[in-house]
Amino acid sequence: MHRDTSGTILLIVLVYLQLFSLLAMQGLASLGYDRKMAKLQMAQFMHHEDALTVLTVLDRERKVCPGPYSASALIYKPLSWWQEHACYGQFKGQPYYYLHEVLDVDRCVSISGSATPNRAALYYRTTLYYAADVSALVQDTFVTQSQLSPACDHPVKNISAGRQSLRWLR
Repeated sequence: MHRDTSGTILLIVLVYLQLFSLLAMQGLASLGYDRKMAKLQMAQFMHHEDALTVLTVLDRERKVCPGPYSASALIYKPLSWWQEHACYGQFKGQPYYYLHEVLDVDRCVSISGSATPNRAALYYRTTLYYAADVSALVQDTFVTQSQLSPACDHPVKNISAGRQSLRWLR
């Protein structure tokens, strides 16, 4: 007896073709997702670079804006809060909001390598909300010379002027 298996073979071939088609579609979808993620990461990187550029300019200007605010309180503030309470600027057509506050003078620290030697350290903190497509919230601490001379009970520590810390809050 001879059995007709052409229908079964055709069915098996169609199932294999369907599986290969599904795998190919999954591969294309995965490739598209990877490209979108790479584009998003590049946008985030560019916004972070822009935010660092803005911070550098703000550290040079040292305009005092209202403060102080803790980092934990600022993380959850909406854009409307920043628009109402912070200073405003634009960089590459993107708005940013910032708080620039004087922290304190440390008379146990001297700024080394400066034009006016033997001056105490004056600390500032800048918090920047960069409101671009991918918003960034970054905070840095900056030190410069004060007009006071160091006066301390223990040995005075020497530091360099400039950015002392940088942290991405969001």
